[in-house]
Amino acid sequence: MGCGAEAATAAELEQALRAGFAPQRMVFDSPAKTVEKLHRAITCGVHINADSLQELDRIATLVKDGLQPTSIGARVNPKVGAGEIEATSTAVPGSKFGVSLRDNSVELRDRFKRYPWLTGLHVHVGSQGCDVELLTEGWVPHPCAARVGHLTPCADSAALPR
Repeated sequence: MGCGAEAATAAELEQALRAGFAPQRMVFDSPAKTVEKLHRAITCGVHINADSLQELDRIATLVKDGLQPTSIGARVNPKVGAGEIEATSTAVPGSKFGVSLRDNSVELRDRFKRYPWLTGLHVHVGSQGCDVELLTEGWVPHPCAARVGHLTPCADSAALPR
């Protein structure tokens, strides 16, 4: 297939694999990935956007146990505010989505230094109801971006190295 797939659940991940999507053209973006689901995505070669510092540490444990991830990013929350539809706005204080750039910048930089397999940043400020200004405000240059290299600044998709 010439297109990719984003999976937000383990069931979607399995369905996309069964449908024939190439793992290297897939992204696993879930706010609550278990160790088993992380293991499955890594062994398949699917890109993972880790949703928390703890999730990055769980991946590190799997790497220490011998798994070799092909593409891992950190989902960051720039906390730029809500769009017109509050229920679909994810860049608000208290959101369960992503590592807060305001509150965890030092810890995030530490993970990029410690984990050479961490090579991407993902910014998602919300779905629908977000004007262009809010979406672009979410893409703020971050010290970790220098480590990642060339990123595709897109507020609503994985920022994968080119």
